[in-house]
Amino acid sequence: MPMAPTPAPSRVLLVGSFPPIGGPASAASLAALRRAWAEGDEVVTASLRPGAADLVARVAGPLAGWRLERARLAADHPPRLVLGLEGGQLGVPASARPPGAGVVAGVRGAVGPCVALLAVAGLVVALDRFERVSVLVTGPLGLPRPLRGFLWRHVDEVVVEEGRDELATAAGWPAGRLRIVEASEGPSRHPGVSLLGPPEVLPRDIPLVVAGALGRRVLGRRFEPLRALVIRIARRAQRELSALRS
Repeated sequence: MPMAPTPAPSRVLLVGSFPPIGGPASAASLAALRRAWAEGDEVVTASLRPGAADLVARVAGPLAGWRLERARLAADHPPRLVLGLEGGQLGVPASARPPGAGVVAGVRGAVGPCVALLAVAGLVVALDRFERVSVLVTGPLGLPRPLRGFLWRHVDEVVVEEGRDELATAAGWPAGRLRIVEASEGPSRHPGVSLLGPPEVLPRDIPLVVAGALGRRVLGRRFEPLRALVIRIARRAQRELSALRS
């Protein structure tokens, strides 16, 4: 009897926090990466700031959707997305807003919801360009209830770790789309560097930065798809080499 053909690996874009950023979000991103590899998926990673990822995609604030779309194009249009969301990316919780008085307090109170509205509105446009979207939530999102409901209508799966049920309650998960996963073990859960701090380029990264700048100038629009292809080939070779060693 002929054997059933092995299903082709799925291509996935994983956007989240990665080392040197510590904390639950970084640990959850690494755990999601390990789960995808275990399923045989081909993954391109994108970090909110320069770090241990293939790309940099600051998916936050009013430009969150535009930056996610740029990452999708750079990864050569993968059909699946795993997006890490944590506090401060799309909205600012009321408890975190600076105190004010009188008119100043009213202006500050209006800025937060307006920024969140722009962020979510732009993000859902980019989400709809993927065939399947999973969201990792590791902290309160700071979004008003209507915006949370609007966001979840464009998400296929919401992932939360065991023991973090309070996040599920606070975020108002859509019924039937919640997935509980085992608590991840990863980097230190201390925050370390800030989530969206200024870009950092280490001396060892300078050749890559220069090569990227030259490649974009020489190849133009062809640079990002070529880069994504090289990343996939390198990842596949790394997995095969690891399998041979084990």
